[in-house]
Amino acid sequence: MISSHKLDIVTILQGNVSYDASLNLIMGATLNAQNGSLVVAPELVLTGFDYENMDRASEFADHALNRLLGLVDNQILVFTAIVKKNNEFENEAFVLHNHKIIHRQSKSRLFTLGGEEKHFRAGRDADITPFVVNGVKYAILICFEIRFKELWKAVEGVDVVIVPAQWGVLRENHIMKLCSALAIMNQCFVVLVSSGYDGISELSQIYNPNGDLLTVDEPIDTREVAKMRRYIDMGTDKE
Repeated sequence: MISSHKLDIVTILQGNVSYDASLNLIMGATLNAQNGSLVVAPELVLTGFDYENMDRASEFADHALNRLLGLVDNQILVFTAIVKKNNEFENEAFVLHNHKIIHRQSKSRLFTLGGEEKHFRAGRDADITPFVVNGVKYAILICFEIRFKELWKAVEGVDVVIVPAQWGVLRENHIMKLCSALAIMNQCFVVLVSSGYDGISELSQIYNPNGDLLTVDEPIDTREVAKMRRYIDMGTDKE
């Protein structure tokens, strides 16, 4: 069932700053967000790909998660962080709402051109599953995952696909076209955020079910999803 209310989107754009400054940025954006807002941060917003300090980065992520759990109330906060599991590291997405972790998934498709497989253990495709908040169905594709057509099936039928990324500026047109195409194919909204580090595109974008780029300062009306699916029935509305 799709909620009829309008959804405010808050995106966080982060440059190459310290761990503490990054956490403060997320906390400030969340505190200033309207009740019920979706707050989306770029991939590894807290630490970046700090391969030389992976243990420190994962320890800070634990600290940040505890701080954010105490802070996030009626907002929906989405971010990824470096976590350590059984002496291996994963790039894990977290969704926080009402002081709880309501969804988590680790990046399953690692960007080999950037050497991610040398530092991270891949997650499972099967963990890319929808989750529902306030009647709106969401899913997450982390950066490079959006290139894989089989993963588009995993998010089929959702109302909003969230794409936290650190996407290379040389291929910026790729992710923009992929997000637009995914919005059209799935007849949904796609929210893209990329950080703006050196060599990384700074992107804060929302695509509507028609594949059009929207301004981020306007709330989205999730009723547009149902309207588009009634207009062109592709059988994407899954219960």
